[in-house]
Amino acid sequence: MEGNHSTRERLMRAFEELITGKAADKITVTAVVEKSGVTRKTFYYHFKDIYDLIEAYMEQRLDELVMRCQNCAGPEEALTLFYTYIMRNQKYTKVLVDSPRYMFLVRTMGEKIYQYFYRAMEKERLFREMPAAEAEMLTSIVTFSILGIGMEHNFQSEEEIRETVGLLLRVMEKYGMWGSLSEEMKRNWRRTAEGYRARGVQPEE
Repeated sequence: MEGNHSTRERLMRAFEELITGKAADKITVTAVVEKSGVTRKTFYYHFKDIYDLIEAYMEQRLDELVMRCQNCAGPEEALTLFYTYIMRNQKYTKVLVDSPRYMFLVRTMGEKIYQYFYRAMEKERLFREMPAAEAEMLTSIVTFSILGIGMEHNFQSEEEIRETVGLLLRVMEKYGMWGSLSEEMKRNWRRTAEGYRARGVQPEE
């Protein structure tokens, strides 16, 4: 079992090394097996094709991201990490966009975001007076808003990400999307937005 896991990791590391010097859509199974030192038969034991490997690679990085988000000080940091992940992995998503696996990847990202924000809202005791169906709906609204912005924006820089996160936080507060939040959590979000303004990201009048 450990050997299988080690070989799978070796294949993903080989892909990661290859991606630094070549476009993602130019990397082949042959290149990966030569780089990793395993046989084609071994590759196909672990992955269906190159797209399956890319998907597994991205999902592994996404799991690592979620673990980091659990230790974030607040939504500002978590959202910035998530959008940075999207920016840095755009070359992979472009390869998968015409693949049947693309929607699976999007759903996986949605599930990870949902899990993070559901736990964050529970921690803030947001759901203590809210019916379960409403709690799930609120979390879904947050999830798909965040995911939609991430997938539609072609982020080019960390500064652009910071501006987008700042705008998202301001809109959420300005238009009462968080009307049912506890006063404590509203203050936390307000401090986050103020932190962005203090760094020069000004709200629109």
